[in-house]
Amino acid sequence: MKVILFFKQSDFSSSLEKYTSAINIIESYRISSDSETDKYDDIMQLLHPLYSNRSACYFGLNRFDEALKDAKECIKLNPSWPKGYSRKGAALRAKGLFQAASESYKLAAQFEGSGKLAGEYQANSLECEKEDRYVRGIEQRPPSGSTSSNTDNSSSYSSSESYPSSALQFCFGSKQRFFHTFLFILRLVSFACLPFVIIPVFEFSQDCYQVSIVSTMVNFVFQLFFTYGRPRFDTMWLAQFLQDWRFSRFMIGMLFVLMPPSVVPLLVLLITELGHIAEYSHNLFMFIFPSISARMRHFARNSGTIAQFCNTTIDDWSSLDGATSWARYNRAVLVNGGRLEVVLVVTSFFGVVLQQLSVLTLFVLFQLMKVRYMISQETKDAFGELDLRILSFVSQYPTFMGIYLKIKGFLASQVETQQQQQDPSQNEGGFASRMRSQCTIM
Repeated sequence: MKVILFFKQSDFSSSLEKYTSAINIIESYRISSDSETDKYDDIMQLLHPLYSNRSACYFGLNRFDEALKDAKECIKLNPSWPKGYSRKGAALRAKGLFQAASESYKLAAQFEGSGKLAGEYQANSLECEKEDRYVRGIEQRPPSGSTSSNTDNSSSYSSSESYPSSALQFCFGSKQRFFHTFLFILRLVSFACLPFVIIPVFEFSQDCYQVSIVSTMVNFVFQLFFTYGRPRFDTMWLAQFLQDWRFSRFMIGMLFVLMPPSVVPLLVLLITELGHIAEYSHNLFMFIFPSISARMRHFARNSGTIAQFCNTTIDDWSSLDGATSWARYNRAVLVNGGRLEVVLVVTSFFGVVLQQLSVLTLFVLFQLMKVRYMISQETKDAFGELDLRILSFVSQYPTFMGIYLKIKGFLASQVETQQQQQDPSQNEGGFASRMRSQCTIM
């Protein structure tokens, strides 16, 4: 069936249309037919896998509310099928509801019983529990040491760590707290230099620009080694390390650190750090002044102007708890980070035209963006937005339209995925197969 081919090739839009048509046909049959007929039960057995696969299509299109709705419908039709709970867990996790996602994955593992899939569901449940504790700000993400597993590190999560009794203990009460406070200070240094780069009237703008980039690069290095542990002669470790977005941002910093001061590359490096600064500051303020922070949050949720602004930035912000709203906020930061990467590419192109950047710099940046395009959905979506804007403009001029389509075809050939060349059924085979299906360079 074409719908299965579309689905395995991650053509979610085409798959969504086909699955919706199939669901509508069967739902119409269920309403109009007699449930006592021989074929009724056999046809109804087709319905819950269709809802499951349509949920996956919605998920692939970042339409997480619809994905969750279809996952719930799948569970309603077949409460003992583990895949429905897995779909529900994935949608809840994407929405930032980590505790609920963990429970769904536990149910998936329970109904799966034993085997590889049951282990994957259990690992996803543990990861969601860790993420839930992380976004609350009281416990921090544990390091992945050379002897520990990335999927089961709950013992090192310091769940038994006593609640800090003072602000000093909150900042320096453990190695993890000390580490995150150190990163917070580095981020403050980076942002403190930003105004002197934006307003280039000071003689030390170049120095501030370099200090800001270097401190951000040091921040990324510490985060990478805190997450992945010491370097190891292991292809899987190296693949995870190189695929991390922080490594890409570190390389962008290396590329632009010796260039004349420019706001755009600095913003690309700093935008993701803004979320960490805001979250750490919020958690520290909430710890020191709990009553004041509660009143401020109540005021923000009930203030028409503030609530409207936050709801515009973060979907359903007023109805979310603190951990979920921060998860949504960090997601919005990543999306805008992808857009800034596109702006960096465009401005760098004009920089070469104006002879402010070298062709070599643009070439290296292009290679980095190829990797980002293939491993980052936010970057891919941002380039998609740019493509639509360019198409809407050049469609009025046939000559430019032909030129642009040729350029677009060339760029598309540079990032063509192996997913079209390999067996699509490998896409659910773990990290290594997912990376192979997404990135030809790696």
